[in-house]
Amino acid sequence: MEKTCSRCKKTLSLTKFYRDKQKKDGLKSYCKSCDLIIGYKNGKPFYNQRKLNRRTLNRMAMNDSYWKQLSARHKLDFLYVKSLYESQNKLCFYCKIFIDGNNLQLDHYYPQSNEKHVLSCSDCNRLKWNKNGDEFIKFISSYIKRFS
Repeated sequence: MEKTCSRCKKTLSLTKFYRDKQKKDGLKSYCKSCDLIIGYKNGKPFYNQRKLNRRTLNRMAMNDSYWKQLSARHKLDFLYVKSLYESQNKLCFYCKIFIDGNNLQLDHYYPQSNEKHVLSCSDCNRLKWNKNGDEFIKFISSYIKRFS
């Protein structure tokens, strides 16, 4: 089942809405992402600071704190990871879809090796699991061809 957000006018699944017992359908009229937006200032969304924590704000802004946090787990320099994102044109290395702070993950091209890193979307990273990058590229290209 789906519902249309009254603010952004997108039709989304019911899981994208918070619950509200006072409404007829039991869900808020705004989707979860619009529920955080209070208004717009200079064309950019103005977020409700009370509902957002610092980690979420850093992820949304993709500022240096976000890159430091992402690179700390792999013991890499955050400038290297940030430049990797720019060199990949903000696209997943494997499936070439746009990635942002919500679905970006740092991936080892060769599992259990610390030699080559790429940025991928969360779906590709889960699908890849313990395959090396060459095997996964063959798999994902045949997988995508099935749907096009």
